[in-house]
Amino acid sequence: TSGLTLKETEKVEDSLKKDWPDEQTLLKEISRLTSEISKELSIAGAIGGENTYTFGFSNLIDEPEFSTFGNINQLMRFMDNIDSCFDSLWDKLLREDLQVFIGNENPIKDINEFTLITGRYQLPEGESGFVSIIGPKRMNYKRNMALVEYISQILNHEA
Repeated sequence: TSGLTLKETEKVEDSLKKDWPDEQTLLKEISRLTSEISKELSIAGAIGGENTYTFGFSNLIDEPEFSTFGNINQLMRFMDNIDSCFDSLWDKLLREDLQVFIGNENPIKDINEFTLITGRYQLPEGESGFVSIIGPKRMNYKRNMALVEYISQILNHEA
């Protein structure tokens, strides 16, 4: 996949092809890994599941877009309601395996200053999972989309 270095694709593979003890641990790792490679905020969970895991909140806070207090407030509100945000998104909007919403297209009002990239994959138990990257509108799209796609491919055993 262009957009990711060989080292990064290997890191994703090594991490996600492990034998994870349970889904929660795997989802946490997906979120951590995505944030580490993208340097953005990342969210992972099972579609319709109870828990979502977020990682890299500090990455967003460090972006210049956050110098305004309003954004911080909005982001905090979003983080508080993250589970219900994604549940309603899956019901209404997220039909594709990879979707990108830029700025005002972003259906989550609290974070519509930012870009949301979301991908979907099969979890070992058979239900669908998702991983999302949230970052500034000037983020590296090619790279972040490649990352989300590659994670999905690995988990769907297509890579």
